[in-house]
Amino acid sequence: MSGTVLLIAGPSGSGKTTLTRALVRRVPFLTRAITVTTRLPRPGEVSGEDYHFVSPEQFVEMNRSGALIECAETYTESYGIPRTVLVGLCDRALILTGGSALALRQRLSNSISIFIQPASAAAAAARIIERNCPNSQSRIAGYEQEVAASSQFDRVFMNKDFAETLEQIEDFYLSARRQTPHGRPAQV
Repeated sequence: MSGTVLLIAGPSGSGKTTLTRALVRRVPFLTRAITVTTRLPRPGEVSGEDYHFVSPEQFVEMNRSGALIECAETYTESYGIPRTVLVGLCDRALILTGGSALALRQRLSNSISIFIQPASAAAAAARIIERNCPNSQSRIAGYEQEVAASSQFDRVFMNKDFAETLEQIEDFYLSARRQTPHGRPAQV
């Protein structure tokens, strides 16, 4: 594994996915790593582009066989990171739960962790409700707990203005990747 791994976390409705897609379009050597989930696709989501959507049984087998480097149970669904997404020379952007991002941060010396915080709990709740997720209330209820972990990340970005936040993330990422690795041992 080489290249920088950009770990992106934040509460539901913070804009993680939209910001990550825009960042990947702007930075030619950054690719978005596609993770695995047992949740059902939202309208417009495509397996292999947004997530690899798998059955709970497939997920258990992937985890049992060691195919996942990290996994978490979030909002009654399972999410995992296939080991294969970290192979290659390009930098990778991973959208993760806060716990998974912090766990990987400890294991990957070439990682940078950022936390996306929405402008307010109400703004996040509005985005969640707009998506019409089956577990919307759980996601809204988990907001404070997710934000409480933000101080453990390399940098926190308040997503009040999309274009400004994107610019700040890009500047931070490009600057941080030029610096020496964080000194954390890689244990992939």
